Amino acid sequence: MQQKNERSLLPRSLRLLKEADSVRQAAVNELSFTYTRLLRLLPAIMRRMVADPLHDVLGQQHEQDGLISGGLTLMTTAHGVRPSLCACEEADGLLETMYHDERAATDDASRAMAVVDALKGVRTYLIRTWGRLIDTLSPENQVDFLREASALQGQEADLFSQLVAMRRELDKDKE
Repeated sequence: MQQKNERSLLPRSLRLLKEADSVRQAAVNELSFTYTRLLRLLPAIMRRMVADPLHDVLGQQHEQDGLISGGLTLMTTAHGVRPSLCACEEADGLLETMYHDERAATDDASRAMAVVDALKGVRTYLIRTWGRLIDTLSPENQVDFLREASALQGQEADLFSQLVAMRRELDKDKE
């Protein structure tokens, strides 16, 4: 009887492992896609905001995105999960919204608010995606991977907090 139960658990365990691997790969692909696009998009936006106080914040965010993206690549490669191409519709939509909202703004103040609000949406998406990746990692077997991913998610959360503070500043300036 015990042997039969053990045999029926094995296929279920393998299926759960395969599902976790699939979710992990999808999360890594989405993170890689989003950071790659963000690293191209932020400099273009910054060029149009030279005198704006948001310019410096975006410069810091761009630099940090490069570090997080590099950390993602090193971490995933070390743990055998290489990023690959994906459609990443949600991330693509958020980045397109940021681009179009910034371009559609009619003055510097509304442009800055549009960029901050849209970038907050991108950051929220990235934090959630890091969470999906982290949820696939075993605290017993993947300690280093889990620790590294959690640290990178924390850096992303810091970027979000910086945007919240920037938005408060923009709201004060508007009054």
